[in-house]
Amino acid sequence: MLKKISGKWREQPIVAFIMVIQFIFLLTLSLRACTIPRNVVSLDMNTFNVEGQNAYIENGTVKFVNDGSIRDDNRLNISAKGIGLPSGGYRVSISYDSTVNGDKINENNANVSISSQWNINFDAVTLDDQNNMVTGRLWIPFFTGCDDLTVNVSYNGNGTLCISNVTFTESLRYRLVRILGFTTLFAVADLLILIF
Repeated sequence: MLKKISGKWREQPIVAFIMVIQFIFLLTLSLRACTIPRNVVSLDMNTFNVEGQNAYIENGTVKFVNDGSIRDDNRLNISAKGIGLPSGGYRVSISYDSTVNGDKINENNANVSISSQWNINFDAVTLDDQNNMVTGRLWIPFFTGCDDLTVNVSYNGNGTLCISNVTFTESLRYRLVRILGFTTLFAVADLLILIF
C-alpha cells in the first residue's frame, strides 16, 4: 500500500510538467493567433509556365485562346509552382473574364486545382461563363512546411479566357478551431493520465 502511494506521489511532478508544457504550447498558439496578421498572398501571374500559341501572359494576365487545337481529348494545362504558405485554412479567389470581345467560353471548360506533396485538401473549382470570380477552400495541415504548392489550370474551351488574379486569404476561424482542437486533445490525454 505504501509503495502504491509513494509511486503516485513520484508520478505527480511528471504529470504537472506535462500540463505546464501543454499550457505553454496553447498559450504560444493563442498569442500567435492573436498577434500575427492574416496571411494574404496574391499569386504572381508571371510565374505560370505558358508554352505554345494557345496560352500567353499579357500585362499580368494569363490568356487562353483556342485556335481549334484544344479539345476534350487534348486539354491545355498550365501551372505555377513553388508557392509557399504556412499551415492553416485559406479561401482561394480566382478572378477571370470569360467573355472577351463577345467570344464566350462554354460552361465547364476550365477548372483550377492545387496540388502538393503534402496531404492538402482542395477541390477543383470550375471557371464558368456566368461569373467573373470563383472561390475554393484550401486546408494545409498543422506542422506542414508547405512550400511546393502548384496551381494548375486546365482548359478546353472554345472562347477566350483571361485569368487576372489568384489570391490566398487565410481564415482566422481556422486558427480558433485549431486552438480548440488542441485544448480538447490535451484535456482528454490529461484525463486518461490521471485515471490510469
